[in-house]
Amino acid sequence: MPKKYFFAAVALFVAAVSLIIFFAGQYKSSDILTMKDYQTDQVYLEVPLGEDRIFSISYTHSVNKSMVEEYYLLENGTITLIKSRYHHFGAGVATELREDEYLTYDDEGFMVINNMNLSIPQLVYKVGTVSDHILHIGDKSWHLKDFAPELTSVIFE
Repeated sequence: MPKKYFFAAVALFVAAVSLIIFFAGQYKSSDILTMKDYQTDQVYLEVPLGEDRIFSISYTHSVNKSMVEEYYLLENGTITLIKSRYHHFGAGVATELREDEYLTYDDEGFMVINNMNLSIPQLVYKVGTVSDHILHIGDKSWHLKDFAPELTSVIFE
């Protein structure tokens, strides 16, 4: 093989390896949110998180029948509840603020508890028949019942 082709092949190989390393580094395992069956570990959904690593899950509350949305941060393998948004007080939603939390109202009139910073050891939801749990990341949304059977307990990691 002539010398100029050898150096071209080496340069091409180095460029290819560099691209592989670059793209592999773009999506670390902590950048992927995984939803799987709580009992069997069957993976139902894997989606990349945005740079902010924030996702939310909204659903219709089973008691007061209004929409609730809970916002989470996934960082270093730990899921933290950072805020909660809901329309009505009632059973199953926060009625008191903890230290450092504060209440605001958004443009749609929803109450928002901010600065919750509550570490969640296991984030488990039961895929609802009426609740219609929806995962939100950025401007994209996924209905959990489209991926997991209704009444299945799913865990997010």
